[in-house]
Amino acid sequence: METDTVMNWLQSNSDVMIAVVSAMVALVSAVIARVETRRQRKLQELELRHKIDGASLVWGSEAIDAMSAASALALSRQSSVADLQTDKLKLASQLSALADRGRLFFPNLDPHGDSTNKESAYRGARPPILDMLIFACHETRRIGEDGVSGEDSAGFITECRRQFVSELQAHLDPSHLDEVIERYTDQSERVRSESLDRAGELAIVFDTRRPGILKDTGAGWSQRINAETRKALLHAQHNFSKDPSE
Repeated sequence: METDTVMNWLQSNSDVMIAVVSAMVALVSAVIARVETRRQRKLQELELRHKIDGASLVWGSEAIDAMSAASALALSRQSSVADLQTDKLKLASQLSALADRGRLFFPNLDPHGDSTNKESAYRGARPPILDMLIFACHETRRIGEDGVSGEDSAGFITECRRQFVSELQAHLDPSHLDEVIERYTDQSERVRSESLDRAGELAIVFDTRRPGILKDTGAGWSQRINAETRKALLHAQHNFSKDPSE
C-alpha cells in the first residue's frame, strides 16, 4: 500500500523530481568544472613561472658573464689607452643594458611612493640585484681612473657579482611559495632586509672610492647602514686601497 502511494506521488510529481535531479546534476557539474578550472589555472601559473625563470636565468647568466669580463679587464694590461677605453665603454654599455632588461623581472619597490616625474619603470626603490649591475657599470666605466688600482676595481666588481648571484639564486629558488609575478617583492622580510643592507654597504664603499657618481641610488640603501658599520666599512676600504709599500 505504502509502495503504491509513493509511486503515485512520484508519478503525479514527476516534473518536480525531474527539476530536483536536474538541479543536482547541474550543481555537481558546476563543482567539477570549478575544480578543473582551478587545476588548469594552477598549471598555467606553473608554466608561466617556468618561462619567467628560464628567461631570467638567461638574463642572469649574461650579466654574470659581463661582470666577469669587467673584472678580467680591470686586471688586464692593455696595449694602449685607446684600446682600454674602447673595451671599458663596451662592457659598461652592456652592463647598463642588462640593468634595464632586468627591470622586466625585478620592478622597482614601492613605485607609488615616488612623487618625482620619472618614467614609471624608474619610480620607487631599485631592487638590490639591479644595484649590483649599476655599481659594476659605473666601476667598469672608470677602470684605471681616480687613482684606483685595477686590482681594487676587479675586487669590487667581483663583490657585486657575488651578491648578484646570491640575489638571482634566491629569485629562482623553487621552495619560495610567493606569487608568480610578485615573488621577489614578497620574499620574507629577513631576506629582503639582508639584501638591502648588503646593497647599502656596497653603495657606501663605491661612493668612497668614486665620490659623487652615485647621486641617486634609487632608494637610499646607504641610509640603512648605521654609523658604526659605516665607520668599519670605510676603515676596511682604506686599508684595502692603501699602497702596500706605505
